[in-house]
Amino acid sequence: MGFYGKCRAYYWREKVNQFSVSEFTTFHLSIDEEIELLLRMGITGIDIAERKLSKDVKVARDQIARVISSGLTVTGFIPRVHALLPDSLNPQILDLREREESFKQSLAFVGSIWPNHPPVVLSITGAASNLDYKTATLHIVEAYSRLAEFAGTLGITIVFEPLNPILMNSDTVICSWSNSVKLVSQIGANNFKLVFDTWHIWDEYAIYKQFIDTLDLVGTVHVSDWLSPGPRSFADRGIPGEGEVDWVTLAETFKKSKYSGPIVLEIFSSDEFPDSLWQRSPFEVIDVSRKFLETTFGTMK
Repeated sequence: MGFYGKCRAYYWREKVNQFSVSEFTTFHLSIDEEIELLLRMGITGIDIAERKLSKDVKVARDQIARVISSGLTVTGFIPRVHALLPDSLNPQILDLREREESFKQSLAFVGSIWPNHPPVVLSITGAASNLDYKTATLHIVEAYSRLAEFAGTLGITIVFEPLNPILMNSDTVICSWSNSVKLVSQIGANNFKLVFDTWHIWDEYAIYKQFIDTLDLVGTVHVSDWLSPGPRSFADRGIPGEGEVDWVTLAETFKKSKYSGPIVLEIFSSDEFPDSLWQRSPFEVIDVSRKFLETTFGTMK
């Protein structure tokens, strides 16, 4: 039995998960081009990256309105500044109060667009940089507690993403699922959950058992593959099925857990790479990924 045959054995038939595409996967497309592409492909979900929206709030609201009116469901929202400490996407903002305020403004924007049933809002810690680990950790606990309280008034759930340990010096203080679970406990808010991202935690010890044991903390799932022998940067990710992730076990785990949230294709790449996925046809990248994921997990809406 080939790999695809093994995957078919692990379909879960009781439910149908929503397939969604992150705007980081279609990085070079405009929002209107993304809408046209996803609708043409019969895809129903999109994760919005605020950095692709206009900084003019009125224009940004119009952009989101076009997404919503198209019939697409916004399954997640990534703030323009989504890290509480300096990170590789926004290294220039060093004032931690400014970073927290920017995140809070993004929450307010989401709340104004979706007064009912808003998408989850994603976050990472950022790197400790010039802070010691203890100070950095105390800061993120206090800041996330404040932000979760504010988000709660808007009916928004913040989903925190633990990153791979290779990003410890540039993007994260917390780089394991187990420590992320501890963070959730420290925050103590029902609207503070986690992102299960295959690229970041694919090789963590007993990760699939941890997933089942902490399913109530999972706010969304991101998928891409870890390329062998390793990435050239955080923006060097593979199409699902072309790398090291154990998709068979993951599919079996999802079946056991009956995870019912979206499965979001999030593939970072870089134009600097000669084999950049951002330079390939977005249709092709999404189509190949979706076919593999549906072979692995079953049909998705």
